[in-house]
Amino acid sequence: MDRYVVTNDCIPEIVKHSKINENSAQFFRRKNFLNGLQNALNILNGLERCLQKTGKYEKKLLKCKSSHSHTHNNDWWESEPSEGKETKVLNADKTTSSRNQVDLAESWSTMSIVCLQYQYEELSKRYEALLQAYDERCGALSERERAVARLLGRTDRMRAQLVHAHQALLTVGDKYLMLRGKKMMQKKWYEERLEALKRLLQEITFEAERAEFELNSQTKDSAESEDVDTSLLVSEISRCNSLFLENLRLKTELEGVSMQHYDTY
Repeated sequence: MDRYVVTNDCIPEIVKHSKINENSAQFFRRKNFLNGLQNALNILNGLERCLQKTGKYEKKLLKCKSSHSHTHNNDWWESEPSEGKETKVLNADKTTSSRNQVDLAESWSTMSIVCLQYQYEELSKRYEALLQAYDERCGALSERERAVARLLGRTDRMRAQLVHAHQALLTVGDKYLMLRGKKMMQKKWYEERLEALKRLLQEITFEAERAEFELNSQTKDSAESEDVDTSLLVSEISRCNSLFLENLRLKTELEGVSMQHYDTY
């Protein structure tokens, strides 16, 4: 036979599970006790309602008795359900004829039928009232369900609209970011281009001024010569060079103003 070794590590687990089972048993016993109390309370409430209904039926029976007392013997209706008075009634019945006994039985049967009919009519009225109340509640419940269905449909439509608007907003945002990035790249490219053109204009202006200075130095002697045509030609060349340099300076300043205006936007 195989031997099973029980270690000490298993003992705390067994104790813990046994404690849990005991707690569960106590919980279920307490729950069953509370359920028993609730059932007893419900039975007492039911008995109280039955007693109230019995009292109502007794009142209705007395009402029927008072309304039909003229068709019966007053001694019979005014008698109490006691043993002594029942003996007196029996003694009185022995002295009456069989015809009176038959009439009494018929009168009692008639009274019972009338009371039962009265109770039936009351129950029928109550049943009709309950049916009407039930129909009204069913109608109200149906209207409420239709209203809830309309609200659910409206909620679904609004949810769909919100989802569509959210998607459109995301699309517009993506396009905006794409265009903004493209614009920033174009702006950077134009700024670099303008800076290069500005440096080129400055270099051209500097070279033109230096060339004008050299040209003026070279043509100074020709301008002072006695030849009128040569002097006029040199003067015209100098004036054209001055205008060209002035035009370059104005273009450089205009480019600077344009860049400042572009940066503001």
